[in-house]
Amino acid sequence: MKMQSETFLIFDDAKWKNAGEGMQRMILGYDDRIMMVKMHFDAKAEGSINDLLY
Repeated sequence: MKMQSETFLIFDDAKWKNAGEGMQRMILGYDDRIMMVKMHFDAKAEGSINDLLY
């Protein structure tokens, strides 16, 4: 498993992925200590920390 992304990710190159019902996530960068994720929630969608995990 890859443990680190490139130093900077181009926003336009990142892909949205399904993260549960009514939720999408875009992983913008990560290493073994931190992860930056952009989330989108549809109206009335509910999420938990487990929805963010790979």
